[in-house]
Amino acid sequence: MTTILSWFANLRRSAKPIASPVVSSQDSEVTTAEQAKFLECIKAEIQAQHPHLHIEEQGDVLHILPVQLQVRAQITTRTVHADAVVECQVVRLYQDQLIPGYVEDVFAGIGENSVDAAHKGASVFTTGVFTTILEALEGRRQPEYDFYTVEADQQIQWHQIFGPVMVQGFWRNHIEEIKEEYLTALLRPLLHDKLPNQLLSWMKMYVSRLPSGELIVECLLNNQHWPEAVTLLRREAEMWPTVDEFMAQRQFVAFRRCR
Repeated sequence: MTTILSWFANLRRSAKPIASPVVSSQDSEVTTAEQAKFLECIKAEIQAQHPHLHIEEQGDVLHILPVQLQVRAQITTRTVHADAVVECQVVRLYQDQLIPGYVEDVFAGIGENSVDAAHKGASVFTTGVFTTILEALEGRRQPEYDFYTVEADQQIQWHQIFGPVMVQGFWRNHIEEIKEEYLTALLRPLLHDKLPNQLLSWMKMYVSRLPSGELIVECLLNNQHWPEAVTLLRREAEMWPTVDEFMAQRQFVAFRRCR
């Protein structure tokens, strides 16, 4: 398991996955059929979690109606360990009216075999990023978490849509201690000056600490690395409980500008 955690830590440092240096693992080629299967797993997961949506599959793209979302997915690398298969999976969401460019999620799909890794990754993506973006597009919100920024002497109201806090290691047994707004609240002072003039923005945070004490922290705002936010999140992780155990939190949040 230590090998897998090390590989996962390396993956978080870069969008380009780093192969495990351990001799007991090896890289495995991903076939075209396996790429198509990964997209099918995402389609099945979306249908299971959101049965009101209509999904059309056209080549290597999923078209999600009525919200006009497009989904593209790819497994960029696969590493086979003695006890698990770890894939670097990349999914992009497109929507012409509200999403400038695309929403990108890069994450690790981990399973007993390649099929299991594809299903696990599809579940993580759909539960976190896809559902959060869907709720933003459908206009859902929690009014108690609205906040305001100032632009040209005018107050701009923003709706926050929180994805679930996904945890690993130590936090699995302490999930009740984590509030959904926990990480975002730390960054709120910075967000006031950082959110661009667009209808929808999004942020992905990953904070982890290895048993060695090493911190791996990532924060992306609209797919771009945000160093100032990383500094605050690292500072917070340094105050996490001191235990000889891996611990991590991952969350995706959307910000919709009120028209």
